[in-house]
Amino acid sequence: MLDSLFSLRDVLIGFALGVVATISSGFLVYWLRKSTRVRRAGTEQIEALRVWASAGRQQSFRNANLRKADLRRFDLGAGENQRSGVDMSYADLRQANLEQTILQKADFAGANLADATLDGAKMTEANLLGANLHSASMRRAEMGRANLMEADLRDADLSYCHAQNANFGQAMLQGATLEHADLRAVHLWGAYLQRTKLAGANLARASIGRCNMQRANLNAAILREADLSEAEMQGAILTDANLQGATLSDADLRNALLNHASLKEACFLRANLQDADMGYAQLQGADLRHTWLERANLEGADLRGASLEGANLQGAFLQGAKVSRKQLNQATVAGAVLPDDIPFE
Repeated sequence: MLDSLFSLRDVLIGFALGVVATISSGFLVYWLRKSTRVRRAGTEQIEALRVWASAGRQQSFRNANLRKADLRRFDLGAGENQRSGVDMSYADLRQANLEQTILQKADFAGANLADATLDGAKMTEANLLGANLHSASMRRAEMGRANLMEADLRDADLSYCHAQNANFGQAMLQGATLEHADLRAVHLWGAYLQRTKLAGANLARASIGRCNMQRANLNAAILREADLSEAEMQGAILTDANLQGATLSDADLRNALLNHASLKEACFLRANLQDADMGYAQLQGADLRHTWLERANLEGADLRGASLEGANLQGAFLQGAKVSRKQLNQATVAGAVLPDDIPFE
């Protein structure tokens, strides 16, 4: 009786193992075939891209699967008398290598370029509307007049890139690195720049209004004549930054670091600078009307010619500041620590 039971058990076990082996082998064959098809498709598309320029620059690679493709130094830009470069809209280019690739006027709208390498790529006037560039490397890329509106650039590296007049409107740049980038006259209206690294970047005449720059690092950045109105800049680092003639009306700069910054003739109308550090800042001719400066540090700051009409300086520290009695009479200074010798004018 026991022998019969053992024999039945062995038969059942063997049958089960056979079924598992059949299913596994079938799945393996399916996976290998699918992998081969994907690999072959990718190879064919890469070869098609290689001859794209010589074949008239007409073929579209919209929705193409080019994941991990090596496209270094390919010429995929607009040719002479061509209105646009290659069409890679909505293509899968994750982890692709496009280092030093020519991509002028190329269309990457909605494309997935997460973790892609675009170092030194020439992307002048390229369309990257809504593209996914999360953690992409774009060091020293040329992106003048490129459209990156609503693009995902979180944690991307754009240091030393050239992006004059580019459109980053409503783009996500949280944690991105743009140190020493040339961002003159860029459009960043409504962009998300929390914790973004912009040290040494040139943002002269940039439009950065209503953006979120909380805890962004703008140390020694150039922001001359930039528009930062209504920007959220709580805790931002602007030490040694140049904001001469910049507009920061209605901006939120609570706890921001503006020490040693050049703020000559900057407009802070109705801005919130509570607890901000503006020690030794150059504020000559600045517009500080109706500004909230409670508990702000203005030690050694140069406020000559600045307008303080309606400003709230309660609890502020102005020891060593260059300011006149006439200016202070226009502001609320209850509890403030004032300079020892204050000239009337």
